[in-house]
Order: sequence, then C-alpha cells, then structure tokens
Amino acid sequence: MSTYKQYTIKNTVYFISIYPYIEKIRKQSIGLSEKEILRHYFAIIFYRIENNEICDKSILENDLLIDSKHFDLIKKDTIPAYQNMFPKLTNEEVESEVAFLYLTVFGLEYHVEDNSIVSEMMFYVQTHQVNVVEYTNLWMTEFLLSFDVNLNAKEYSLLYANLIHVHSRILLYKGIESITEDIPEMSKPIKSEIINFYNQLVKKMNYNESFVKNEKYLINKYQLLISRHIRNKSLNNPVNVCILSIYGGEVIKDFIDLLKNNNLDEMVNVTISLDEIVDVIITDRIYDSIKDSNVETLLWEVYPTQKSKMTIINFLKNLILKKNT
Repeated sequence: MSTYKQYTIKNTVYFISIYPYIEKIRKQSIGLSEKEILRHYFAIIFYRIENNEICDKSILENDLLIDSKHFDLIKKDTIPAYQNMFPKLTNEEVESEVAFLYLTVFGLEYHVEDNSIVSEMMFYVQTHQVNVVEYTNLWMTEFLLSFDVNLNAKEYSLLYANLIHVHSRILLYKGIESITEDIPEMSKPIKSEIINFYNQLVKKMNYNESFVKNEKYLINKYQLLISRHIRNKSLNNPVNVCILSIYGGEVIKDFIDLLKNNNLDEMVNVTISLDEIVDVIITDRIYDSIKDSNVETLLWEVYPTQKSKMTIINFLKNLILKKNT
C-alpha cells in the first residue's frame, strides 16, 4: 500500500471532521461523490503540511477572502482544529492554510440549482473588487456573442456563479502545470464549438497564463456548464427527470455523474423539484407527494446498485429515442 494511501486511511477521521464546517457555510449537505473528492484534496493538503511545506502567507491577500463572511465562519471553526492537528504551525501559518483550504473548497463547488448561496455570492462579487470577476464578465460577453442562447435571470446567475468557482480555481493554482480531472469525453459537434469558443476567449484575455495552461480542464468544465444551452440541434426534446431522495439534493451530483459516464448528460435535464414538468420521477421510496402523481415513477435503492443504475440508463435511452423520433 502506498504511503499516500496509508496516510489517507489513517487520517480519515480528520477529513470527516471538516465536512460539517463546509456544510455550514453552504447551508446544505455535501454529496456522496463530492465527499470522496474533498477527502482526496484534504489528504494532499494535510500530507503537505506534515512534510513542512507550508502555504505562503501571500494567499491571505486573495480577493475572495476580503470581507467574506464565509471565510470568517470557516476560520472560526477550523483554526482550533488546525492548531490541534498541526501544533508546530504559527498563527499566521494556520490562517494561511485555512485560507488555502477555503479557496480549494470554493473552487470545487458546483451549483445544480439556483439557491441562497448563489444569490449571496452574486451580491458579494458585485460589491467587491474581485479579480476573478473581470475574467468571468469577459467570458459571459463572449458566450452571449458566440452562441444563439437566451438565458433567463436564474440561468444567468447559476452559470455565472459556477464560472466564478471554476475561474477562482485556476487562478489559485498558479504554481502547477495544469489542473487535471477525469471528465468523460464530450460529443464531437459540441466539443468543436467549445474549443473554438475557448480559443477566441483566451485571445481576448491576451493569453492569460492561467487560462492557457489549463486549456483541457477549462474546455471540459465549460462544456459541462453550457452544454444544456447549446444542445445538439438534432435533439429537440431532451428528457426531464426529477430525482427524489432521503438525502435531498446532494444525490443529484451523483446522478449527473452517472449520466456523464453514459454520454447522456446533454440529453437529460435533472431537477429535484416536483413543481417542474418532468417525464419521469426516480426515487428511493414512495413519498406522499408523488403517491397520486400521473408521472411515470421508477424506484431504486437509497444507495443504487450497479444493476439499478443500468436499468435507469437503459430506460432513459429508450425514452430519449421515443421523444426524438
């Protein structure tokens, strides 16, 4: 077993102890798949600290930390935990590492639906001098010029908020060659459009280093964020799915990952709201709110088996075909 893996297993209890602090500022539970991602990043951060590679104090000058109530909240909760885990660190070093943790988690955040956190962040970036806003504003301008799309207010805010997270992440990791992520390959027509858009964008940004060296990461992230707005013209009727779970909205990320892994993410819209018109409901139990529903309902486990997942995928493929032929 590798030293890194041994370290991860040994310190799992510390990683888990950080989750509630993140959930507190997000005002919602962390999804199952994201917990695994965060555990990976916590392991890297803590392993680095234990090897005396301490984050530079200049990180405390990051724009996104200024007057941030979320950073102040996570500082209050995590500084005592860090002082306990790493007693040799100075107060300034602890604060720098907590800042790095906060900015790392912020860069990984993804909003599936409009919520109070999106509204709070939109207000924050509009009332503070934040470097990442300049790039995101340029991105939105180029996007609206490049694609024939009409975004309503909620769609605009959601897209903008997710872009802030993506762009803050590449601007944070300036010292590495590039960010890598295992993101499924996109369909060729949309990939071509996204690549052309990205090339035009970096040209307008005067080939900003952070955007250039993270080309693959950004193209994949941009595809994930905007594919719902620039769907393949041949797909006139995407399938609308409502996911219901005892874990609330956190399972939606796992379901979207399942769709992506089966190349269905561009053909399926996902929601957790029964107020929207949907083609099918996928649920882990029969809730009172759907007992009298006329919408087709599929039942699977709280922790779906591989067999159940493939049953759902095959059902969706047939439904997509039926709606578009």
